[in-house]
Amino acid sequence: FKYIEDSNVSPDLGSVLTELVTSIEAAHPQLEPDAAEQLAEDGKALVAEATRAKPRTSILKAVGGAIKSSVETLGKVAVPLTTAVEKIIEMLDKAI
Repeated sequence: FKYIEDSNVSPDLGSVLTELVTSIEAAHPQLEPDAAEQLAEDGKALVAEATRAKPRTSILKAVGGAIKSSVETLGKVAVPLTTAVEKIIEMLDKAI
């Protein structure tokens, strides 16, 4: 969360990024260890890209797609994750 707080993103984007991190933490125990580690790495990559001065939409979409794929079997737990990913991409796509 500190990484998000220290960035220059808008409060709205910061809120959605925080939601993403919280959702990843909630999904973590329900995944196999390798999948959980990959999800954490992808989440970190998405946050890092989203907080860049000039985020690259193509990278956001690629990493966001990987996150969605890794949680699609989790049912209700996946909904906040996929929703947050979609919001982040939409917000930054409009800003670029």
